[in-house]
Amino acid sequence: MIEIRLDNLAHYKFHISGLIEFLQTSLVLAKFPLCCGQVMKLAIRSYVIDGHVFRCLVCRTFSSIRKGTFFEKSKLSLYQIVMLIAYYCEGIHSQNFLIKQLEISHQEKLVH
Repeated sequence: MIEIRLDNLAHYKFHISGLIEFLQTSLVLAKFPLCCGQVMKLAIRSYVIDGHVFRCLVCRTFSSIRKGTFFEKSKLSLYQIVMLIAYYCEGIHSQNFLIKQLEISHQEKLVH
């Protein structure tokens, strides 16, 4: 079981690489995805919400770091999702508080 504490997560807001590494170590995100029989490389790309993608060094295609995870279809950042889970585990369920605290815009929804 992964222990998620609010006070340990706050620094990840501006350190997304560290959050990705934490999620990979916790086996929530893939660490060594394969393409063309080779391990893909983590690459920085500013055009995606998390700023990182996997890149195949053989066929040069890109793959989302979220592919195959429950993060895959969310428009929230990884930081927002992890903090949302942490707040929920701490018993904080107020949508107004969460929207304000996590800076969630009107285009992003907590519920459908």
